Amino acid sequence: MGSNLKKNRSLKLYTKLFLVGAILSLGFVGTFLLNKFLKQTYNSKKLKLEDRIEKVLNKKVDLGNYSGIRLLGISLANTRIIDKKIIDSEIKARNVYVGIMPLKSFLSQKWIIKVKPENTEINVHKDFFKKGKSYTNKQNNTNSKTNYDLNFNLPQYVSLKLKDVGLETKVKGDIIFKSNKSQIIGNVISSFEGKGKLKLKLNTNLNQDFLRFKVFSRGFNLDSSEYNIGTRKFLVKKGNFKSDFRFVKSQSKTFCKGKFSLNRLIVKPSDFAENINSDSLRFICKENHLKANTENLNYGTLKSDLNLKIPLNNNINNIDIKGSIGYLNSLNPDIILSGNIPYWFDKRGLNFGNINSRFDLNRTQLSNLNIFRREKIRGFVTAKGELKGKINKPEILINFNLDYPHYKGIRIRETWEGEIKDQENNYVLNMKNRYSPIPSFLSIKFDSKIRLENLIFSRVFNSNKGSLKISKDDNRYTWNANNFPLDELEFSFRNDQFDRISGIINGSGYIADKESYLDGRLAWSLGKYRNIKLANSLFDFSFKDKSFSVNSSLYPIDGGMIEVEYNPNKNKVFDASFNNISTRWSILTAFDIFNFDNKKTIPISKSNFLKDLEISKNDMTFKEKIKFINDFLDKNNVLEDKYNLKKYLGKFVSRYDAKLTVEGDRPLNYKLKTKLNGFLDLSNDASKVNNKEEFSVYLEGGILKGKGNVEIKKLPLKVANIFLDDPKDFQGNLDMNLFYDLDSKSFLSDIYSNDTSIKNNQILFDKGKIEYNNSNFEIDFSLLLNDSKIPINIEGSIPLNKNDDLDLRVIGNGKFIKLIDIFSDDYFTFKEGDVNFRMIMKGTINKPILNGFIVIKDSEIDIYNNILKNINSLIIFDFDYVEVKHLKASGEESGNISIKGSLPFNEKSDSNKNDISLIAKEFNINTNNINSLVDSNIDITGSFAKPVLGGNLALNNGFIDFNSTDTNKTNNNIKDKKEKKDKKNWPELYWENDKNIEIISNETILNSVLLGETLPSYFDRLSFNNLKLKLGPDFSLQYSDIIKAYLDTKLDLNINGAVGEDLNARGLIYLKKGRANLYTTPFKLDKNKDNYILFASRSGVVPFINFSLVSKVPDSIIPIRENNQDTNISGDLNADSTSRGFGTFGIGNTRLIKIEASYEGFLDQLSFEDENKRIQLRSTPRYNRSQIIGLIGGNSANLINRAFISQINGADAFSGRFQLSLYPALIENNDSLNNVFSNDNLDLENDEETTSNEGLSSEAWVAEIGLDITDKINFAVQTIPGRDDLPPLGILTFQANPNLELLGSFDSDGDWKSEVQLFFRY
Repeated sequence: MGSNLKKNRSLKLYTKLFLVGAILSLGFVGTFLLNKFLKQTYNSKKLKLEDRIEKVLNKKVDLGNYSGIRLLGISLANTRIIDKKIIDSEIKARNVYVGIMPLKSFLSQKWIIKVKPENTEINVHKDFFKKGKSYTNKQNNTNSKTNYDLNFNLPQYVSLKLKDVGLETKVKGDIIFKSNKSQIIGNVISSFEGKGKLKLKLNTNLNQDFLRFKVFSRGFNLDSSEYNIGTRKFLVKKGNFKSDFRFVKSQSKTFCKGKFSLNRLIVKPSDFAENINSDSLRFICKENHLKANTENLNYGTLKSDLNLKIPLNNNINNIDIKGSIGYLNSLNPDIILSGNIPYWFDKRGLNFGNINSRFDLNRTQLSNLNIFRREKIRGFVTAKGELKGKINKPEILINFNLDYPHYKGIRIRETWEGEIKDQENNYVLNMKNRYSPIPSFLSIKFDSKIRLENLIFSRVFNSNKGSLKISKDDNRYTWNANNFPLDELEFSFRNDQFDRISGIINGSGYIADKESYLDGRLAWSLGKYRNIKLANSLFDFSFKDKSFSVNSSLYPIDGGMIEVEYNPNKNKVFDASFNNISTRWSILTAFDIFNFDNKKTIPISKSNFLKDLEISKNDMTFKEKIKFINDFLDKNNVLEDKYNLKKYLGKFVSRYDAKLTVEGDRPLNYKLKTKLNGFLDLSNDASKVNNKEEFSVYLEGGILKGKGNVEIKKLPLKVANIFLDDPKDFQGNLDMNLFYDLDSKSFLSDIYSNDTSIKNNQILFDKGKIEYNNSNFEIDFSLLLNDSKIPINIEGSIPLNKNDDLDLRVIGNGKFIKLIDIFSDDYFTFKEGDVNFRMIMKGTINKPILNGFIVIKDSEIDIYNNILKNINSLIIFDFDYVEVKHLKASGEESGNISIKGSLPFNEKSDSNKNDISLIAKEFNINTNNINSLVDSNIDITGSFAKPVLGGNLALNNGFIDFNSTDTNKTNNNIKDKKEKKDKKNWPELYWENDKNIEIISNETILNSVLLGETLPSYFDRLSFNNLKLKLGPDFSLQYSDIIKAYLDTKLDLNINGAVGEDLNARGLIYLKKGRANLYTTPFKLDKNKDNYILFASRSGVVPFINFSLVSKVPDSIIPIRENNQDTNISGDLNADSTSRGFGTFGIGNTRLIKIEASYEGFLDQLSFEDENKRIQLRSTPRYNRSQIIGLIGGNSANLINRAFISQINGADAFSGRFQLSLYPALIENNDSLNNVFSNDNLDLENDEETTSNEGLSSEAWVAEIGLDITDKINFAVQTIPGRDDLPPLGILTFQANPNLELLGSFDSDGDWKSEVQLFFRY
């Protein structure tokens, strides 16, 4: 029983196993057969499926290989969707699951197919997703009724690259396509590698006008991202994107909600010189409008304000654009933008209509616009423009005016007008100048990509038309110049130093389109640029791959020919031949060529130095800026004198022939070889026809490294006259051999003389060596003068660094003084005596110390016409000390001087040897500026670097003239310079009597003279310690004929302090007598008043002055009824006739008016400008200020007699109380008129009859001699030379007070007349 039971159980198990095995076998066989069937079916249908999908997507589709059956679906391997136009734009997946979702299909009564790609890569261009043409054949229409959904599922992030945009991200999500509605529903998340995420929800119907999408991001970082828009790359250096934006478009309405923005944006577009910056770019939905605005949007120096308004409620809407562009820190915008663009939605998507916009550009500098600044295009532009038509191909029209156009190194100072417009897919620019002596026209044509097609530049000069043309020829351009004038154009090769260029050019050649290539032949006639002047020149040139070669023939304007070949690809890089070339032309040309890199040009004439001024330091005070200007002017004047080439080059004639070559395989190995033969003619006398002195120069050696030598033969010694204002009688010539080593930066030269002499004094170079090595000059010079057996030796080393050790020895005798005599012209003459000296210089150039001596015995010299006789001296230089053992000399007629003591050069020492005494007794100093007897006992302490003066100094019986010129000087140039300087500073010396003139000169000049501001810089280190200065008696200060004052010191001036720091003086000086020019009238010092100059320590060296000046000028008496009028003409010869019969006295009805001018105050507050009224003016009789100025200022008809009388009265030969006058007057021929006291009423109302009737009056010269008996009583005698019919007249005047005057007269017949005159104002 049990065994049977076990057998039954075993049988059931086997049966189950068999059934399971059978089922598995059937399932395996069924799956195998199904898989095989599906595979065969797929393979048979694959091409048709791919074809149908390709027609729908308009893409090339490869569904891949059948991979196997899966749960409710199949698997495909290596599926690809490829763009037909762009091969590398594709979507590929290594594995794609395609299956049916049965439950959802059953519930929705349609097939729902799930597509799940794995290992997917999306590498496409932005146009990949652009909708293609609709597939509308019958089969498609039939199948389109099939109802199905495609559910694309991306559960994991897959790579998405938009190649042409530059966008790289990872995406995941679901996209559903519903076939019955052609509807796409998507929910996608995009991740930007840790920078942030972007969520996109999309719902659209492809067959209906419906779109809904939402973009949301809390913010993702755009830093260091690069995107492509069109053909330009945009590097986003910094930025952040935020969005919460919804958009809905349906057949009934369109609206949006929310906003999105770009913040802290910094973008660098390719080919842009600078970044585009914006604090914020916002898009906000408001009132069913999408509005966009910017905040601090700028590019370089440009700043902009841009606003967009996009309405959403109509079928067709206009996008309104408004904006402005200006410059940073500018108050108003310079460019105003406005316009609109229509747009609408349809089945094709977003569509745009014709754009209609315009802009206005106010006058602005082109370089402010970045697109022009990068190309170095400048000028001032004003423009108006329009942009109309299709948005992808608009019509452009721009009208503009351009002032002073400037392109890189070319500039023209003209105003141009022009227009830019599009024409047959091209852009055309036409320009012409206005108000120019050379009418010019420019036409440029560009293609649609703004590439040059052709250029024509035409100019009309001297009725001849010239042109410059550039035209495209295949892949290159041809250029052609035909009689093209360069006049009015300005060129600059470097550093924006522009200068006019002139001449006519002809030529032709080629310019490569894409490569750096330029060649051609160019002829330049009558060419001039700066100092480079050519009659004709011819250039064959080529520029390729940064290599330039040229072969040229140059013909300088003053004759000769130069042939130059330059080719860096040859071993002989540079080869030049010079034939009969002017040295003057060569030097001026060389200065121009080698001066391009210098900021400051070397002037050849008076230049506009203000162009070089730069006062841009914000931390400078106003006073410092003024000082900067003054220093600059001083330096500029020095430079002009030093480098005035025309001044030097005009002194000689020189020409030469030369050959010059440069060889080498690269610049470092270049070697120069040149040979030059020329002549020099320094004669300015046309009668000397054969005065040419020939010389030669030979040079061979390295240019940047290596060794070389220079040989100069027979260089005329007269060449030194080029740099001297007063030519010397140089004779003979010099030879020089120089060897240099550029590697060690050293050279050695030997100089030899050939029959050299100066003023018939032979000079022989016994030795002449100069060696430079290790930044030291080694010098060994030995000169023999005339028949001297003892040479003058200069030997030692001079460092280039002023702080290095100096070692120099000088040995000489009286011949050395003779050498000084030869070069000093008339300023210094060594008449007789013995001189011996030896000197060793040590220390540094900044602080030298000397060791040696100077011995002078029984010598006589003439310094500036001052004879010093019986000179005996011993001076010892003891390193840092100078010890004057004794120095004694006497004047030519009287007086003597002695100096004794010692003083250090630099530092003050604690030693007792810190004092030099200078004692002079009645020693006469006589120069052009000073002539005075000097008595002194001066102590000099401190050091020579910072001397301190003390002791006593007295000047008497003489004068100091601050504007004296050298009457013995024969150099006309120096006279001209001084005259020009005087004329600039003191216009009174050169006033024109037909013009008004202001009061005496510029007070700042007077103050600078009196206050010592014009002292040499050495005096800045000078100090005083109780120096007592006494001026007078009989001592005067004067400035030409403007001011002269005789001084007498009442209280010695005690001077203390340092110049420029705490300098002060204390003392009192009386003004005994003097004169000064006010307006055009000299005044005398009023001796009856206190006139003095007071110095007080608290006021530094600015004194308190008190003076009163008086003068007398002739004028007609002003009637009482006219005396209150404020006129500058107090009366003239053609005055109203009624004035002739009232208040007249003397011959010709004229008299002398006493004028007083006074001032009391500090010198630095003294102003001679009348508007400041610092000078008090009074007159007797009493006139107002305007009338007084009229009397003394040159505005009256009686100017000639006033000026002539005043000059005589101002002469020192006459006493202050004595007057001599000569002036013209109108003499009446009527008896009643001849009687000065006649009260007859005359009918002189008809002025024309009066002036035309010669019988009534005539003009004659009146001579008057007057004497002030007292301050109130004056006696004068008047007479008319040559007129016997008019007897002499004596006049006695008593001025009781300013308003009352008593007059009496008697003639030669003894007749006495008297008159009382009252003067008052109301």
